[in-house]
Amino acid sequence: TSFAVEMLDADFFKAVAAIVLQPLIWNVLARNEHKRQTMTKLCFGSAQVAVAVLAVIILAGGQYRNHLVAEASKQQIEALDTDVIAWIALVSRAVGLVLVFSSSYQLGWKNTFMGDYFGFLLPARVTAFPYNVCDNPMFVGAFLNYFGRALGRCEPAGMVLAFVTLAMYRVAAYFEEPYTAAIYEAQAKQQTTKDKKAQ
Repeated sequence: TSFAVEMLDADFFKAVAAIVLQPLIWNVLARNEHKRQTMTKLCFGSAQVAVAVLAVIILAGGQYRNHLVAEASKQQIEALDTDVIAWIALVSRAVGLVLVFSSSYQLGWKNTFMGDYFGFLLPARVTAFPYNVCDNPMFVGAFLNYFGRALGRCEPAGMVLAFVTLAMYRVAAYFEEPYTAAIYEAQAKQQTTKDKKAQ
């Protein structure tokens, strides 16, 4: 099977659909929660349980997406099977994992899974590593991990899908960043109002 044929295969389009739908689903659920507290209400009034449920949905969706990507990436290019490529893939995955785990550490588990939409706000914007290296280290790290995995396995479809994932993460960030900024801006205004009343 040629690479071009593999990209026209149904499995490839299923993987693309999963990549597109995952950030769409988590953003719709999180925004609905922020505006209507639907998930909190369904979780008997517990925002902590609700954010844990969203975390499970995101993680399960990610695993299913990974499965579909693996199904779509069966063809290998033997020319890529070299020591240099293997090292590049290893470095890509290592840097990706460092970015993902360090950003999760800085945010805490709740805010890793959009806890600010559930009312779990951080006291200030995180600027420590890895947020002093790039704006969206979790997205960049996930891309590097996916790309490194596909490169290490010499899977061209997997590499293309890694870039599709990066593109979708850029779209997600485009919508998430201003919305999240507005949440924190509203919190700052509330705090200012409270401070003025307290004086």
